[in-house]
Order: sequence, then structure tokens, then C-alpha cells
Amino acid sequence: MKIVTTTNYVAFDGVPHPTEAECRAYEKRLAHIRLVGLTIEQVEAALSRTDPELADAIEVIGSRIARARLADGDRKHERKSAPKPGEAPATNGAAADEGDETRADEAAA
Repeated sequence: MKIVTTTNYVAFDGVPHPTEAECRAYEKRLAHIRLVGLTIEQVEAALSRTDPELADAIEVIGSRIARARLADGDRKHERKSAPKPGEAPATNGAAADEGDETRADEAAA
């Protein structure tokens, strides 16, 4: 008789995998399942990184949503590049508002 010890990597849902890479790939593919039925405490644990696995799952899903939105042509949340040194920030053609003056002509009307 001989004793054989094997190493299995068990995913968040209990499914065993022979390698760590396979287990991580499986968890990444099914990350959305981790978000079902979360409690406030679980979300707070993910946000504070006391549950890094849940935080990673949320990040994966966020990335998927962003990629799908951009693939559909929705550019409203696309990252804007910062102005180059010496270049004025974009104002879309409107004058920059200093924010400290009132518009007397509108108040009088």
C-alpha cells in the first residue's frame, strides 16, 4: 500500500482544480457569481481590502462592464488624457469660469 498526497486548488464555489492557474482562470471567468447576494459588511470588507478575493472579483466585473460599454461605442466614461505641460485644459470652446463672481445681468433680469 502507498499513500498518495495530491494538491487541489478549490475555487470560491468549492470546485477543485489540479493547478493554481486553472483555479484562478475559473474564478475569473465566474467572478460575477461572487457578487450575488452580498451583504453591506461583505462589500465594506472588499472596499477595505480585508477580503481581497471579493475585491478582485468586483474589479474583474468592473473591467468587463467598461470593456463591453466601450465596445458598444459608449465613450462617455472614457478616460481623458491630462493636458501636456504648458497646454491649457480643454474647455469645449467655453470661457473658463473663475467661480467667484456673480452674474449681475442674470440677477437683475
